[in-house]
Amino acid sequence: MFLEYKKKLAEKKKIKANEHVSSRIEGQREQRERMKQTKLQFASSKAPSKLSVNEQKAVDQTLLNYFISKAVPLSHVDDPSFIALMNTMNPRANIMGCKKLRSLIKEEKQAFLADVKEKFETTDYVCLTGDLWGSSHRSWFGLTGHFINTEDFSRVSYPICCRRMKGELSSCSFVSILCSITNIICYL
Repeated sequence: MFLEYKKKLAEKKKIKANEHVSSRIEGQREQRERMKQTKLQFASSKAPSKLSVNEQKAVDQTLLNYFISKAVPLSHVDDPSFIALMNTMNPRANIMGCKKLRSLIKEEKQAFLADVKEKFETTDYVCLTGDLWGSSHRSWFGLTGHFINTEDFSRVSYPICCRRMKGELSSCSFVSILCSITNIICYL
């Protein structure tokens, strides 16, 4: 049924193409085409990279480190001014989009958690320290794991999590969030 519809539509187009159109109608069509709003051309991040694979990976890793260390909103990577800035610095590089940045951050998180799990499994004792703070009617809870490296007897610390605490700040809410986090750590 759809194929029949497509055939009829194609036949109608052929008939219209063969019909004589007055010069007035052609002039109006041309005027409409000229009056169409032009599309602004921003530097696109979707163009294929002109860098080698290793160079492009280095650019992606640098951007990933910047967004993680500065806690910049991920939407900035799609901002036309950010893309223009990056294209000015290296016009051959392809700037990743928000979706790819988000997936790279998830991969980085999984690799970090696997590393932390491996380190915690190879040590005899791990000390967990919790920190609770608030600002502007918002409360946060941070958990850090510490242990002593047996090779050089240096203290090693890993941030485990930083979560927002909602509701009343009481010892019960503190214990419940601490238990949920330690259960997650045990099942890494």
